[in-house]
Amino acid sequence: MVDISETASQELGKVLHDDTHKGKQLFVSFMGFGCSGPVLGLALDEPDETCSAYESNGISVYMHPALVEHLEPLGGVIIDFIDNGPDQRGFTISTKIKPESSCGGGCSSHGCGEGETH
Repeated sequence: MVDISETASQELGKVLHDDTHKGKQLFVSFMGFGCSGPVLGLALDEPDETCSAYESNGISVYMHPALVEHLEPLGGVIIDFIDNGPDQRGFTISTKIKPESSCGGGCSSHGCGEGETH
């Protein structure tokens, strides 16, 4: 359900072992829908008994069961870390299977709302 790259695991380990985050765990959270499917985020919080726990590359990840239901058909999530210099550095999170766009293409295709006036 969750695959964390080795690079992301190393970077997440630094964050999770920082004293300011003691007792916190990594959560995948639902942020809404984009033109390419669900928009997911990462957060640090305290888990409760309703959360589902997963482990990848030594990192525990928690999700609300309702989110798990929605992500199962998409193969789960991949968490990675990119480092292309100081302006392009951070975590990425995506689904393993990309859903078909409801816009008739990607966000850059201008397929949604093209020609509409408001």
